[in-house]
Amino acid sequence: MDKHSISSSDPELVSSVYGEFDSRFEAAEQYHLRTPALSVVKQTLREEIGDDIAAELDEVLAHAEEISNSNEYLSIVEIMLILAARNEVLLYDVSKWGEDTGIASKATFSRAKSALEDAGLIETEKVPLDIGRPRLRLIATDELATADLKTLSTEIRSPL
Repeated sequence: MDKHSISSSDPELVSSVYGEFDSRFEAAEQYHLRTPALSVVKQTLREEIGDDIAAELDEVLAHAEEISNSNEYLSIVEIMLILAARNEVLLYDVSKWGEDTGIASKATFSRAKSALEDAGLIETEKVPLDIGRPRLRLIATDELATADLKTLSTEIRSPL
């Protein structure tokens, strides 16, 4: 593929090129990315789910390059469910947060929860409500509870 570039010390040319591309940028249509901004993910997680799970996500993200270099990395949904289980968060709360934030649908969280449960990584317990169906609290198994967040993906294989 041909790459074109220009180099100039002529101030008029530099100004003209910047002006042209600034105006094109301003005139362009907005494009909405499906993936939410990391700042939004972190802020809403902290506000809606809690500081502990947000701190654990920060630790996982600090080692994201190492994690992504492993052969079978965990999906963001699996990671969020694992962190939720380590912090005994309700499935409803984390899946609603994930859907509202734009990470994935509640159904995707539910399927990933079932796969993690089938793999013996998380357990659930019913939490009764005054009205309606009980909610499920996610609970980490011993293996998951003691897994090092820095090497999470190399210690825990994706069941999906």
